[in-house]
Amino acid sequence: MSGSTIIIVILMVVYALAVLGIGQYANKKTGLGRSEYYVAGGGLGTITIFFTYLATYISTYGFIGLSAVYFSWGIEWLWFESMFYPTLIVPLTIFFGLRFYKLGKMHGYVTNADLIAHRLDSEGPVRVWVGLVMIVFPSIFYVGIQLIAMGAILSGLTGGEISHTFVVLFFAVVMVAYIILGGMRSVAYTDVFQGITMLLIIAVSIALVYANFGGFGEMFRLAGASEHAWIFERTLPPQYFYPALIMVGIVWGGLIPHLWVRFYAANSIKGVYAAGTAAGVGGALMYALMPLIIGTALAAYYPSVPEVAVTEQFVSMMFSDWMGPVLTAVLMFGLVAAGKSTADAILLNLSSILQVDILEKTLKVDWPEKRLDLAARLMCVAVIALASIGAFAPGLPIVSVAITLIWSSYSVLLIPVVIMLFWKRANKYGAMTGLVSGFVSLILFLYVIWPEWPHNPFYLWEGTLPVAIGIVTMVVVSLLTPAPSKEVLESFYGKEGA
Repeated sequence: MSGSTIIIVILMVVYALAVLGIGQYANKKTGLGRSEYYVAGGGLGTITIFFTYLATYISTYGFIGLSAVYFSWGIEWLWFESMFYPTLIVPLTIFFGLRFYKLGKMHGYVTNADLIAHRLDSEGPVRVWVGLVMIVFPSIFYVGIQLIAMGAILSGLTGGEISHTFVVLFFAVVMVAYIILGGMRSVAYTDVFQGITMLLIIAVSIALVYANFGGFGEMFRLAGASEHAWIFERTLPPQYFYPALIMVGIVWGGLIPHLWVRFYAANSIKGVYAAGTAAGVGGALMYALMPLIIGTALAAYYPSVPEVAVTEQFVSMMFSDWMGPVLTAVLMFGLVAAGKSTADAILLNLSSILQVDILEKTLKVDWPEKRLDLAARLMCVAVIALASIGAFAPGLPIVSVAITLIWSSYSVLLIPVVIMLFWKRANKYGAMTGLVSGFVSLILFLYVIWPEWPHNPFYLWEGTLPVAIGIVTMVVVSLLTPAPSKEVLESFYGKEGA
């Protein structure tokens, strides 16, 4: 093992000890009960909410993944990410966040399905379908993406001396350990550390790119003269681009499950505005500015594309050429932080679904609180094990699956939730048939009927038809079946809002 690889291993250990130390501090602050473990008892302050929302919102996909997508598939993917932040995501984060914050404080919600089951006055079927199927299924893929990026970063820097599999296992174990220690508080407190780290990394990365090309103008000139100049051309038809812009933008405005519960955790309404600000800062930096700079730098730096196991390795390779593997590893730990802060939030969210929605509310197991808490922690281990399966084989098209499945799945689930929140005529029959029809049609279109991209004959975004099917089914069935009772609406909205 080379000297630089040994130093990188030491950095990994130091980093792990730092976040585990924060997790232990959170453990001392964490009280008893599932609300405390999963949403910090609704007691997180404004600054903590800002950084936990920022760090959770920003994943390794933003800096590394989207840069690689732009470099591999073209700039329209970057336009797509950039456009809907100021137009949809920031205002909708605050708009939906205010509603989730108010309802969470009113009813003491812990999970996403708590709210949906309450609104629909239906327990078992809603919790199983929403929690176990529609959130757990796509979220496991999302955790896998973060692990792939972490493995690609550090394995690439050591030339394979540290294997991709070892890196994935190492950070998976570290994440599970500090989540078990302190739940939401562990995740939130480590996010403050990781969020600050990411902001520093962004500043250093911009300076490095500027210095190595002698200015951004020269970088764009070289990219435009390379064999990768096609990335600046239009590659997506409008009927694909605009439905994706709207349907994904609506969902990312505070509705993504592991972000949504941050509003339950806020101790005041200021936390909602802090989350909206964090979404704007994160979107501007990590989904607009950094991929534009890094993706263009890749096109300028690599006139012919080298062989890599996964495209995400291009980024760490480029910085390693400029700085050497050790300094690049220090830089890239900011990106590892981005991946961990997203993955740990998803793991905690999935753990709450399995404990609260499935064990307690659906199966109604009569276990003591301590046994339920232990089950939740063991389920966290099970989820990370499932997510790691794809990460152990980085050649699998996980990023492609993410783009086609994860975001379309969330849209199929969460756009009907918006309708439930604001259309009081929606009922459990309409909602359940809408959710089932949307999700089933998505799977059929993607993998059975039209398995080739774009998974429909009209070149629409993959989620367009399933979302439309789900909405139409929900509205029609709701209108053809009895309306929710006044008591149900008053219980959910309060007497003034019913």
